[in-house]
Amino acid sequence: WDIVKEDIESTYREGTLYPGKYTLRLEEAMRSHFGTKYAIAVNNCSNALILLLCDLPTRSKVIMPSYTFRATSQAAEWNNLTIVLTDVDENGYLDPEVLDDCLTKHPDSKCVIPVVMWGNCTYVEQIGTICRKHGVRLIYDAAHGMSSEYDGKPIGNIGSAVAFSIAVTKPLACGEGGIVTTNNDHLAKLVEMGRLHGNVLGNLDCVQKGLNAKIGEFNSILAIHGLKILNESRDKREELSKFYIDNLKDLPIRF
Repeated sequence: WDIVKEDIESTYREGTLYPGKYTLRLEEAMRSHFGTKYAIAVNNCSNALILLLCDLPTRSKVIMPSYTFRATSQAAEWNNLTIVLTDVDENGYLDPEVLDDCLTKHPDSKCVIPVVMWGNCTYVEQIGTICRKHGVRLIYDAAHGMSSEYDGKPIGNIGSAVAFSIAVTKPLACGEGGIVTTNNDHLAKLVEMGRLHGNVLGNLDCVQKGLNAKIGEFNSILAIHGLKILNESRDKREELSKFYIDNLKDLPIRF
């Protein structure tokens, strides 16, 4: 409370609950953290995924792994898209060989959504190469991946765009919220305007599909301060996971 109270009291005094200066600060901090052109804050990762697919033609095929949380497929359902499930490897991650075969069998596919399950980012080069070969959009469902790194860098730069969760159970917990990172102007506009019902703030003329996906200032404040200790928290989780693995290694289970 001592860390966040000044900013929260400021928000109360100013009476701006959303969107406001703290959301802008959060987006600036996320752009710096990930090294991306855009970082857009929304009210949750589920709506982030919905908006990243909202321009695809009705019934377009979207490929995703068969092992994932419900929100991945709901993003396609809410946009009236056709879901194509692929098999996964023995650890539950999207299998590149299966993906290549699937895209060959479904050449009219528009998008692939790998999942950063449990924060593990797998087969990045292989999946990227396959998606470029077939000319499809590559959207990462990284709900678990806010503190994840690949090749020594935060994963905001992989694929066409990445959707992160900053909900209460995630590595960066701000109650409820999501972050979209991308270097793609078109996808950034989809999310930035889509979170405001499809219009520019202060102008009620809607120019695209959208929904109410604005993040609150209180959530942004918690995320700004939480970002400062994100890697420290991640390293502590890793330390704990190694403790469990070391002490359970003699049991008939696989990690």
